[in-house]
Amino acid sequence: MTVPLPNGAHNQDHSNGTAYPNLKNIFFFAIPAWGHNKPIITLAYRMLEARPNLVITIFTSSMIYPKLLAEIAKIPDHVKGTSKDQRINVIDVCEPMHPLLPAPAFMPAFEALWKGEPVKCLSSGKEFIGIPRPTVAVIDPFAGYVMEAIREITLPYPNGPLPIIAWMTAAIGPCIHLFGPKELGGIGLSGNLSVKTIRYGTEAEILSQMNAFAAKPTGKVISIPGVPSMYDYEQLPQLAPISGSLVEEIGRIYISKCDGIFTVTASCYEKAAIEHVKENWLEKPLGSVLYPIGPLSTSDSSVRAGDDPLKVGPGEEQSPKALAIEFLDMMRKKCGEKSVIYMSFGSIFWPSDDDKLWAVIEEILASGTPLILAHPSPFMKPIGDDKLRFIREHPLATEFEWAPQETILSHPATGWFISHGGWNSTQEAFIYRVPQIFWPFGGDQPYNSLVISDHHKAGFELINIRTGEDGTKPVYRFKDLPDSKQPTFTVDAVRNEVRGLLAKLKGEEGQEKRKNFEKLGAAFLAGWSKDGEARASMEKFLKKYID
Repeated sequence: MTVPLPNGAHNQDHSNGTAYPNLKNIFFFAIPAWGHNKPIITLAYRMLEARPNLVITIFTSSMIYPKLLAEIAKIPDHVKGTSKDQRINVIDVCEPMHPLLPAPAFMPAFEALWKGEPVKCLSSGKEFIGIPRPTVAVIDPFAGYVMEAIREITLPYPNGPLPIIAWMTAAIGPCIHLFGPKELGGIGLSGNLSVKTIRYGTEAEILSQMNAFAAKPTGKVISIPGVPSMYDYEQLPQLAPISGSLVEEIGRIYISKCDGIFTVTASCYEKAAIEHVKENWLEKPLGSVLYPIGPLSTSDSSVRAGDDPLKVGPGEEQSPKALAIEFLDMMRKKCGEKSVIYMSFGSIFWPSDDDKLWAVIEEILASGTPLILAHPSPFMKPIGDDKLRFIREHPLATEFEWAPQETILSHPATGWFISHGGWNSTQEAFIYRVPQIFWPFGGDQPYNSLVISDHHKAGFELINIRTGEDGTKPVYRFKDLPDSKQPTFTVDAVRNEVRGLLAKLKGEEGQEKRKNFEKLGAAFLAGWSKDGEARASMEKFLKKYID
């Protein structure tokens, strides 16, 4: 079944461009970080499926452009359209750039789009002609310069600038502390970051302020509704290679200025936090609408266009995907289903303490538990030849620089996922029902770990692996335990903790947490059912801005 264009609407090729009369256009932009861009394609698919009078336009950078095209390839043709009836326009308007640096090319490209003039894609060379003026923009709140440019270009439209919805690719609970006002327990604005710097700052100006807005932990207790409490320094459980303080300050400025927020979450995950944000921060005080739209992942079989993560295609015989499947098939025969632990900290993070990392790896393998290690971070210290040899030659282990995560998580041999707790990884864990063992670093990761492992009793968190001045301070959830039960954060303590954890994974507690995680994942994915929360949120948005 195809999704037809409405009567009178048509797409036409014009000098290597496209015209879209009588169609509505939703504009997207996210900073050049993959976790901020990937979910756009899933939401675009859902919206295009729901409204035949709609096109989507995404501005991006050259480093993200090919990845977005690969995600679009997973969407069925009857939704995304053909080359002549393309309903998703992905346009590279920026050279490779730092995620927080203003892109000088953005403003003239958006101004051309707004005026109906040709917009050229830097990667493909294609000129897009006649794309309709956007009716609403969905913008990453950390791209403050984009919001400023859009407001300037679109005034007065018709009674003010173009409506802007903040694009929050995370749960909403951690936003309360990171971006919310002080009266709700948030860090609050410092008032020291100028709009001029956000809009026009040079690389030297931006990078010199990367750590200028870090809130010094005081040991106060953070209490977010529906979530176990933690000390504020527990938001920084690891020494990390990058600081998010400038990112967070930009978010504090712009989230509250938007007309609404898309948040990739669900009430089954954090109902109390969602209600708290609506009641006390956004909807009633500011008139800004919260749209919970989780989950968003093209790993979802309802989005995928025939791509099987466990199928090896022509020419892939020696690809990481094929090698992962070969290893997992072997471990399934040797050790059984759900026997393998997959360890990955995403594309950025990596433990700073090698001794603790290898203590965990060695204990896992010493127990007879198979392991897959992914190590893509550009900030990690090179793994020594002896360590790589140990992994590569071990009969129960394998490693990848870039692991085919979806293939690994979907395989029946994979049982547990040691993860930093990033939201995209957590969503994929939900989809494939692989419970997590958390090793959080910062941002929303400590929150996700606490929600899943403590509130929902659906996972575990490693504690003694914490590092740094803040990470090795007392832990709130253990405050009533005797000294003998307190974490000591030593390598020996890490080894003892992992041994105990491995016993739990194979016992009743592990089975109970697996069941709870599977139930939570099923409830989360139900958001896009006919009467689901995510679908209702999308319909609310489309009725307001498109119908």
